[in-house]
Parts: sequence; structure tokens; C-alpha cells
Amino acid sequence: MCLTTKIKCMFCENGVWWHFGGAETRPEEVRLICHECLKKIYNKYVERHRSKLCGSRSTLFASDLLEAVEEVARKARARGFTIYFYAPTIEEAKICCLLSLTENAWRNRNLNYPNCCSATLAERELEPGEKEVFEVVFRSSPK
Repeated sequence: MCLTTKIKCMFCENGVWWHFGGAETRPEEVRLICHECLKKIYNKYVERHRSKLCGSRSTLFASDLLEAVEEVARKARARGFTIYFYAPTIEEAKICCLLSLTENAWRNRNLNYPNCCSATLAERELEPGEKEVFEVVFRSSPK
């Protein structure tokens, strides 16, 4: 049986409806960073590292976003994180990030995603010998 629940952002009260496949992961094992807070984290990162960055902001977006989120994830002692594109409706297309705080949450990350049309944009494991994976997996809304 799956669990569907609204998870609140770790920085504000914004929430996203989330699907936990097979109820293998409990909501307490993850932390959400909503679209608005993700933008703030990214912009602060760019401001702090402006002198080191070269090129336009649009070409740096993907790698800088991963680096910015990694800073937050390491402070939260997360096992890894996944960045999602999700769209409850076409007008509401956004991105968010889910931090996996436990080994269980990280192991079951492919079962956990926004409860609407969504795609995994990137994920990063935070362990020695860390790896980066970029993929796009489209899911349709549950019926």
C-alpha cells in the first residue's frame, strides 16, 4: 500500500503532495525544499561564489544548483538528494528537492516522488566516492 501525504518545506510552510511507494519510507525520513526556497538557496549560492563563476547564469544553472543543494544537504546530514520537476497543472510547473535523511529513504528514492506529473532531474549520493546521476523519468498523474 502506498502513502500519499503533504510534506512541508524544511524552510517555510509551503507543501507538496508526495507519493511514498509501498510505504517503504516514512515522511520523517525525508526533508523537502520547495520551489521558492530552492530559488533562494540557488541565488544565495551564486552571490557567494560570483567571483569564481564564469559564464552566464543559464549555462551554470544545473551544476550550481547541485552544488547549492549539496551544501544544504550536508548540513542536514542527508544520505543524498533528488531534484524533481513537477507539474500539478501546466500553469504550476516547478522544481523541488527531496533530501533523503536515512539509508532507507535513499534506497527507496525511486518509489518516492511528487504525487502528480513529475520527472527526476538529478540526484546526488552523499557518501565517500559520491556519484552524480542525471536522468529524466516521466510519470503521469495517478488516476
